[in-house]
Amino acid sequence: MFNAILLTEAGQVKLYAKCRVLNKKGVYFMLSNSDSDFIKNLYKSFSIDIVNAPEA
Repeated sequence: MFNAILLTEAGQVKLYAKCRVLNKKGVYFMLSNSDSDFIKNLYKSFSIDIVNAPEA
């Protein structure tokens, strides 16, 4: 699902906060995001596997 609001840094931080809540509850999830320094730094406490995929 594409959501233009999440493309802002503030939106990414909100998404990260929701991922942290899920993680603390023990929920397994997978997130697809951009391969930017901002995203890598934001999610540095998570296990990240880089997967090359064509853009839609």
